[in-house]
Amino acid sequence: MARSSTIERWLRVPLLLVPVALWIWLCRDWPTRLGFCSDDWMVLLHPFVGTAEAFRDTLRLVATRPVSAPYIWLAQVITDWSPVRAQFLNAAMLLIASASVGLLAGALITAVRNLRTGASVGASVAAATFIVFPSTIGTFAWGVGVTTAIPALPLFCLATSLLLHSGNSRWRLGAGLVLALLSHLSYEAFYFQEIVFLLLAATLRGSTIKEMPWRAVAGTVLINVACLAFNRLIPGGVQKSFHWDFIHIFIGGYSHILAILGHAAREHKFLIAGTVIVAGPSGAICLARLVGASRMGLAFLLVVGGIVASGLLYASAGYGLASEGPMARVSIVIATYYAIVAGVLAAAACCMPGGSRLPAVTFCFSAAIGLIALELTARARTGEWAETWSYELARLSRLPAAVTSGNIPAGGDQRIYVALEDGPPLSLAAATAPWEIAGAVAWASYKMTNNRLLTIDLWKGSRTLPRWFAASHGWFNRWDGQRFEQGFCHGAVIYSAAGRELWSWNSSTGDLRKVDTIWEHGCN
Repeated sequence: MARSSTIERWLRVPLLLVPVALWIWLCRDWPTRLGFCSDDWMVLLHPFVGTAEAFRDTLRLVATRPVSAPYIWLAQVITDWSPVRAQFLNAAMLLIASASVGLLAGALITAVRNLRTGASVGASVAAATFIVFPSTIGTFAWGVGVTTAIPALPLFCLATSLLLHSGNSRWRLGAGLVLALLSHLSYEAFYFQEIVFLLLAATLRGSTIKEMPWRAVAGTVLINVACLAFNRLIPGGVQKSFHWDFIHIFIGGYSHILAILGHAAREHKFLIAGTVIVAGPSGAICLARLVGASRMGLAFLLVVGGIVASGLLYASAGYGLASEGPMARVSIVIATYYAIVAGVLAAAACCMPGGSRLPAVTFCFSAAIGLIALELTARARTGEWAETWSYELARLSRLPAAVTSGNIPAGGDQRIYVALEDGPPLSLAAATAPWEIAGAVAWASYKMTNNRLLTIDLWKGSRTLPRWFAASHGWFNRWDGQRFEQGFCHGAVIYSAAGRELWSWNSSTGDLRKVDTIWEHGCN
């Protein structure tokens, strides 16, 4: 054990720099290449940034997750309608999130006596792994994903770290439960996950039934049930709805989890899979020798159970599993578990006795290659976001001056604009939903006129400005002279608006034309 302690001491400083180095490599040109996407166009672009009115509107928007409101309000202030500042914020939040995951990994490792000497190594590996996990770019490349995930993840990690070491300390137990409450009221991703980590630590320690942290488990159950009831009872926001359809959503995603993650890491998926196949068993051998094979197997089942539970909760809100684009935020629990498991295995490899170092060396070599491959994959995903932002800037530059001038024409509230897309679909969609395209046009107008009032309808629900829609690929779009409707081909109407005028804007040519007859587009 003395030999492993010496190794850990020598590796501590270099390994602590690994997460920072990977973060710098990933983010060095991130802020200047990326911009607003998806719900950013509405949520970050309030017309009265930094005011009490903006805070009230934001709180009303996120009624079921009120703790995220001050974070979103602060993000609006920091961003101040600047895509570059928004991406600097996103990159900084990625580093904070990865540090919190490293903190939780270290807390879990130090709770197990046989692993304690590898705590700093495990924490560093966990933080580095979280940064480069395939879905991470999909969570941290757009501001709204960050302003929901960021308060929840660090608060969850800090809360669980305190609960893992609460023991007989009332203040640690109380502080941990309060932080867990704040985490779940900012984002619902980590409901009940504290219990998994408490059981995981007890399993790796070999605790008896009497030694289980029952006070922490009972307190956590009460907090989570209360938050779930709050989510169901508060009107507005995203609510959990338990019905048979959510089972199909869950099965449809998690039955293809390897294919979904493989596609997100497609450039190097065989190399990454190979390193996992080698590093996983070699790290497991190290862990089994330190805590026992049966305890290690039970810990693995607990991790799988935690991932399944998170998937069910996401599905109950209508979200299927995704690991790319804006919807990749539903994989944040998987990314957290994957990173912490990597950290625990790294700590076990570090703590191996000197006479049986082969599994440890094998793990370290494979894990290093895997981190590099994941980093390269993450940069490829960043490139897709950059492509979408370049496309967005190009098409917004072709908006007619009549639209971007900020002048509201007489009867403008009865006018409807629809953006037509001629080119092939992008890997990540540009602004398409009504609130997205309206926000994008408002931002383009702001760049020309310094006028931010074109987003006021989005926040106030008023109808004083022209309505905007985008003709997405695979959607029908029709106009009968009085009403515009759109939705999936051969499906029901999803978005609609009444009006007296319809104007079509070709985003490829910049051509703006009034439609004087009954009109249809798409689904031919």
